[in-house]
Amino acid sequence: MNATTYLFTGINPRYQWFPWLPDGLNVMYSAAGAWDEREQRFKPRKFLPGTYDRWLDCGGYTVLNKHGDYPWSMAAYANLVAILRPDYYATMDYPCEPSITRSLHLETNEARIQATVANAVAFASEYEPMIDGPQMVPVIQGWSLDEYLYCLRLYQDAGLIREYMAVGSMCTRSNNEQLKEIVPAVYDAARRAGVSRLHFFGFKMSSVLDGLQPYIHSQDSAAVYMANTKTVRRRWGGRYAKTKAHKQEAFNIFFERARNLRLTISPADTAVCPQCHSYEICPPTHSYPAYACAECGHEWGWVE
Repeated sequence: MNATTYLFTGINPRYQWFPWLPDGLNVMYSAAGAWDEREQRFKPRKFLPGTYDRWLDCGGYTVLNKHGDYPWSMAAYANLVAILRPDYYATMDYPCEPSITRSLHLETNEARIQATVANAVAFASEYEPMIDGPQMVPVIQGWSLDEYLYCLRLYQDAGLIREYMAVGSMCTRSNNEQLKEIVPAVYDAARRAGVSRLHFFGFKMSSVLDGLQPYIHSQDSAAVYMANTKTVRRRWGGRYAKTKAHKQEAFNIFFERARNLRLTISPADTAVCPQCHSYEICPPTHSYPAYACAECGHEWGWVE
């Protein structure tokens, strides 16, 4: 099982310049956010250079709910991957939430799962060899446990099992007991198939689900923009942060939740205090060659 769960913050590219963002932040961009509806093409903002890990999500939930299918071609998406050069990118999947817009003869989850696997197989064959560096991550789709296991079997039959794979249709789930059943079972089946790490798209940050973290190598959340209590919603005058002060508060609340759940928001081990798990770290200097925690004072990693 995973000793550490990495959190990727779903972030709008223009927000990455905010001075209160932690150093070395793991970030996730959505292809939907780079799509220009009027010009019908991608107009991406490149990732800010840094040491964080970078994910590119295909944006399926957003665009399929709006258009019924992807408004861009697989070739256009491959070109976006080549331009942005993330560390990881998802294949173009078909989410299976009951609320998702369904069209193109993909009304059933079985058909959507089959289309998800077909897209991944086609991308791996036609485009992945031309993209050097970024790692393709096939998406396991479904809604029920049986559907996820069915999708995994299709990947096995297609010879497309990767060390790192993702699990979709997680972000709208409110049934915690259902999640407690699905996550360990999918993890066990994936391990038997040859998958060693799983990313769970949109897995909610909740202390109720804290026991599931060992099964999750990584997860993401775009809830950084949203009020998580009625009190905050009243203060902001709505569900989303609007002013600069509200945005700073939103990020502070979000990262504090991540710290409380012991999620790692930076890939560097030295970015988190090993004693109190604070992210307020003083890095080594010539005069003081050690990492030090600004919260509890713990020192570690002396540099000779």
